[in-house]
Amino acid sequence: MKKILLILLILSSLVFAQSETKLFIEGNRLYKEKQFNEAIEKYRAILNLNRANSSVYYNLGNSYFRIGQLGYAVLFFEKALNLNPNFEDAEFNLLVVKARTIDKINPVPKLFLFEWWESIINLLGVTGWLIVLTILFTLFLFALFHYITGKSIETQKLSFFSSSLLFALLIFFVIVLIGRINYNERNVRGVVVINMVSVKYAPDEKSSDAFILHEGADFRIEDKIDNWYKVRLTDGKIGWIERNALEII
Repeated sequence: MKKILLILLILSSLVFAQSETKLFIEGNRLYKEKQFNEAIEKYRAILNLNRANSSVYYNLGNSYFRIGQLGYAVLFFEKALNLNPNFEDAEFNLLVVKARTIDKINPVPKLFLFEWWESIINLLGVTGWLIVLTILFTLFLFALFHYITGKSIETQKLSFFSSSLLFALLIFFVIVLIGRINYNERNVRGVVVINMVSVKYAPDEKSSDAFILHEGADFRIEDKIDNWYKVRLTDGKIGWIERNALEII
């Protein structure tokens, strides 16, 4: 019975992988033929299979940019960078899209130490840092094994130094990983996906307008009450936006 279940699991995985590949190829073909709406349908079908990756998000960003929907273009380029922070094409295209948005928001300067720390933890995503830790831990065990089993003093000295250095690196990168996880949890972000939205002082349609945001403006989400999200811009402005005006990155 277990073997049958395993075979079924493998077969279903293969079917999903083939479906994903087929949809991706079809989406790319439609994009090249400038049938951008149809390409979007194919790429979104991949998302419905829960098979998203940075390339799918990147292609969606390009497709939405081509049809002039800057909000969704920002959304999917940001999603691509969340999975792969070193995706240079996505980063460049995101800058191009943001240059075409209406709202030019000047961020409040951060302290150098905080900016430096964020630049370190954002070099890789959570998965990337886990891979780094796995490699370091394997090397640490290898060095420790040679220290324990070394037959010469020179080998033991070298192994001790190597294992000590690797252990220190392990501790540092565990802290980096925790920092990255906390950063992700603390920095839930969103983007405006409609032409214009009035940001309110309170989570109520009758509340006064605090300011106006246009399509493609992004922000940090700080709270949620019913169908309203409390948002903070990088310049420090705070207000409330209805759910139908935004997408969560």
